[in-house]
Amino acid sequence: MKIEFEMKLQSWLYEVATTCDKYAKEIDLDFYPFQSPYPQSNIELLIVAINPGGSKSYKEMLEEKSKEFGKVIEARTSDMLAYDVNMYALKPQWEIDNKLKGNDVMRAKLKRVFVTEHLRNLLKESTIINLYYFNTQNTKTLVKLTNTIKEFCEKKTFEFIEITKPQKILFFTSDNYTLSKCGVQIKSIRSIGNYVKEGILKNGQYVLALPNPGFYRAYSNNNGKLIGDHIEKYINN
Repeated sequence: MKIEFEMKLQSWLYEVATTCDKYAKEIDLDFYPFQSPYPQSNIELLIVAINPGGSKSYKEMLEEKSKEFGKVIEARTSDMLAYDVNMYALKPQWEIDNKLKGNDVMRAKLKRVFVTEHLRNLLKESTIINLYYFNTQNTKTLVKLTNTIKEFCEKKTFEFIEITKPQKILFFTSDNYTLSKCGVQIKSIRSIGNYVKEGILKNGQYVLALPNPGFYRAYSNNNGKLIGDHIEKYINN
C-alpha cells in the first residue's frame, strides 16, 4: 500500500511541477502547493489554505535558487514544492536568520485557536496545501490567475485529497463559493457558530471550514478559543 501511495504521490508532484512551471513562465509568478513538509501516507489533519502569500516573480525565484545551489536552475521540480517545517506552527530558521516576520501574524492568530496541547501537536503535524499554488498577495489578487490555471489547481488539490485520504480536513475559508471550488457540496454547507462552517466533500467526507485568518474579529482571543472547541469536537468524532 505504501509503495502504491508513493507512486501516486510522485506522479502527482511531477504533474504539478511540470504544468505549473509552464504557467509560471507565462505569468511570472512563483508557485508551490505545500506550506509544510511533504505529506506522509497517514495524514491525521489536512489544512487547505487558499493561496501562498507574497507576489514573488518566478524569474526572481529561479535566480535566487541558482545562486543558492551554485548552478543554473531553470524550473521548480517535484523536490522543490514543500517547506522543511510547518509554516503555520513553527518559525523556520531562515526567517530567524534574516530577521523576517514571515508568517508571524498568521502563527500568532492560530495560537488563539490551537490552544490545547492536543491541538498544538495536531497543527504541528498537519499537512498544509494551498488550493491555488501561485504567489498572490491576497485572495483579491487571485484575478492574476487565468481560469485555466485555477481549474488545474482545483483539480489537482482534490486529486491530492483522493490520493492521501486524510482523516480530517480543515478549510481556511468560510466563503461558500470558494468552498465549492474546493470540492465541498454547496448545499451541504452550514454555519455551526463562531464563524465556523461544516460541509460534505463530493467524495462524501465531512469537513470543517474556518474563516480566512485575515478576518480579525474571528481570531480574537475569545472567539479563537471557541473555534478551537469546534475543531476538538470535529477531530474527536
